[in-house]
Amino acid sequence: LLIYELNRARDNPVRYAQENGLGTLLDGVAPSPPLAVNNALVGSASWHAEDMADRDYFAHQADPPDSRWPNQVALDAGYNHPWIGADNYIESLAAGYLDVQAALRGLIEDAGVTPPGHREHLLATGPSASFWLQHREIGTGYDLNLTSTYDRYYAIHTAYINTTDLFLTGVVYNDLNGNGRYDLAEGLGGVTVS
Repeated sequence: LLIYELNRARDNPVRYAQENGLGTLLDGVAPSPPLAVNNALVGSASWHAEDMADRDYFAHQADPPDSRWPNQVALDAGYNHPWIGADNYIESLAAGYLDVQAALRGLIEDAGVTPPGHREHLLATGPSASFWLQHREIGTGYDLNLTSTYDRYYAIHTAYINTTDLFLTGVVYNDLNGNGRYDLAEGLGGVTVS
């Protein structure tokens, strides 16, 4: 659901802002291509969300003794992006939000954050837009631990292996509530698209 909602925001930032009470915040933000799900990035993002929840911290760099940064976590999960070393060129994090829509809204709003790095990362905008537009794939992670500080932890990893890679993306769903878009529990699996 988070990936679907992010791709909707990337497709039409102004519509996303209107639907989510963000006013004119995204006026002037250009649409960007959708991101395709990659299982290795799902693995790296899921590991980080679970690690934060289990060990009760909230940071891009894992707490010791692990101490890995997102770039290395993704490499270790099998995603061969071009960045080596202790750094973060791939991750946005959120914590404490009750659902994925609220977490994504919070990251895109980036209230009080200057520059709004999460927004720039996720919507491929700002001074580094040309870098973010190279990202082709995405993985997300979520974990719940009611004994941790923030209860709910979200991680979003985006990256690329080749900037020329092309992907077919989308969601197959049964629109149970008739709102014309995918919602939680409406997805269909095992569907062949031709």
